[in-house]
Amino acid sequence: MCRNSANPDLLRLVHSLQLILKSTIKTIAVDSVITCNDEILSGAPVFKSTRVPIKNLIDHLEAGNSLDEFLYDFPSVSRDQATQTLELAKEMLLTQAYANSH
Repeated sequence: MCRNSANPDLLRLVHSLQLILKSTIKTIAVDSVITCNDEILSGAPVFKSTRVPIKNLIDHLEAGNSLDEFLYDFPSVSRDQATQTLELAKEMLLTQAYANSH
């Protein structure tokens, strides 16, 4: 069946299911990189196994600092953790933007 002749309601349903599946997969990935615990910085999201808030990474980048500068300032955060966090943020932003545009 050509995409043009497909039922629009069915296409919306399939697209919604794809977004839900992507979101579920990313949630699993989020848990492997980010943690929230009331005993650590009052529950602020931090890099897993650290006390470094995710907000610090965003603040550093907003201030024009490089990822290397952030990693130097917060040696308990690995490059992999930082890049995975940025990748997750990108995916979530793009998924949300796409969902809001349709």
